[in-house]
Amino acid sequence: MLTRVTTQPLDSTAGDEQTAFTSVHSLFATTREVIQRNGYGRIEFIKIAIVVLNQIIRPFTGRWHKLSINGAFDDPAICLEFRVELQALQNS
Repeated sequence: MLTRVTTQPLDSTAGDEQTAFTSVHSLFATTREVIQRNGYGRIEFIKIAIVVLNQIIRPFTGRWHKLSINGAFDDPAICLEFRVELQALQNS
């Protein structure tokens, strides 16, 4: 997770909003895989991960998922809005 855009700054002149969104969204699958691979014996990790995913990351991905599917990242103003919200997520 430390290498993901969720925790690392995305310079305003670098990167791509769709790729950044996909990276954030992939945390759900990655977390499920970690839980399945390591079993449910890691209850402390599971408790923290589920809270972070559902209470912090899900509101962000819920908002941006449909927008991204509908081509919102073709609009520079929407891209700027995404980056502002991504930065707020990173600071959470």
